[in-house]
Amino acid sequence: MKNPMQLFRIFYWNYCHKAIHSNLPEGRYVNVLSHCAMDIAKTADVEIGGLVSLNQKRTRGSKGEFRLLVEDGATLTFGKGHSYFKYDSDIQVFKGAQLLIGRCSTNIGLKIVCAEKIVIGNDVHIGRDVWIRDNNGGHYVIIKGYKEGFITSTSLMPSAPCWQEAVKLAQENPQLGIGVHLTLVGSVAPVLPAAKVSSLLDEQGLFLPDYVAFAKRFYSGSIKRSELEAELRAQIERALEAKINITHVDSHQHTHVLPGINALVLKLCNEYNIIRVRIPKEAYTFTGGFHTGIGRMIGRSGLSFCAQMAAQRADSLGLQHPQHFFGMLAGGHLNAELVGNILRQLPDGVSELMTHPGLDSAALGKIFPWQYHWQEEMQAYLDSGNKKLLEQEHIQPVNFTAC
Repeated sequence: MKNPMQLFRIFYWNYCHKAIHSNLPEGRYVNVLSHCAMDIAKTADVEIGGLVSLNQKRTRGSKGEFRLLVEDGATLTFGKGHSYFKYDSDIQVFKGAQLLIGRCSTNIGLKIVCAEKIVIGNDVHIGRDVWIRDNNGGHYVIIKGYKEGFITSTSLMPSAPCWQEAVKLAQENPQLGIGVHLTLVGSVAPVLPAAKVSSLLDEQGLFLPDYVAFAKRFYSGSIKRSELEAELRAQIERALEAKINITHVDSHQHTHVLPGINALVLKLCNEYNIIRVRIPKEAYTFTGGFHTGIGRMIGRSGLSFCAQMAAQRADSLGLQHPQHFFGMLAGGHLNAELVGNILRQLPDGVSELMTHPGLDSAALGKIFPWQYHWQEEMQAYLDSGNKKLLEQEHIQPVNFTAC
């Protein structure tokens, strides 16, 4: 028997929310179970064609939940027959998108992202940890900044679900510098089968969520070095096999400069003849006009210290890297003014300016919890004033091959 709260949730979503079109007597309704988070815009259109059962927690102690985001003006249609979405699924339907689902059952870790039109036909059973993703414009942000602004380089995650899409864009823009974004964190799946790298993964077969969790496991000796090296090799080899303009190596959340990890990464760089590496060593006292708290300053200092040691090791091995680095303290919060401040203070030599551009801060903010200013960062590199600054300060935009 359903508890009162569950009955209330079923009543609310089927009868009180303007965007959802269901009919309980006809068996067309949403059965909202526990651990289900839904964010459906009132101007969206959600058509229920049968019984849709959203989530049910089945693993004791798990914090997994089903998340359903349907943006303004989007259309989500559940076709006739059954649709079951078990815990820790993540379905996002962006503005102007359509997602039509027939009879299907999903499993743990499924993520579906839609921005054009996705149709899942009848009697399709989707297994564990599968991504189904149409293009939501994420990679086109970089291409826009490259062609219309002064973004000159990007990096690709070999284990990301939209890898082939990113590779295609890189192949179409061969002068854009491409880094191998080695990934050991971020709750994404590895390149290798989970059974071969289990010491790197959580109970759902995904990388740990962030560098803090990774560092705790790594420095406690709980990660097998053989598995770590095998996964990093698989990621590098996947990137090299794509036949794109690989210019350097960097990593998600800068794990490649952590002591103990850095030596392995630099060894692999030499072995695979990738002769350039990111060194995120921003000057300890640099602010560029960005005001923040002491916690962020301490975090930046810790990373810069690790990066300094990584730079010394890279130099001893003959690997190359930019001499200066900017964008760490204000990471995710850059705008036209702050980028202009950096341009005015650039020292002689090659500098890397790290950035996180995006097309829709509101949509990205619902996916990532970092509170980044994605659109403002994008506009900073399209800004006419900053383009003039490049000319006035005699700054030449380059990629890592200039190191």
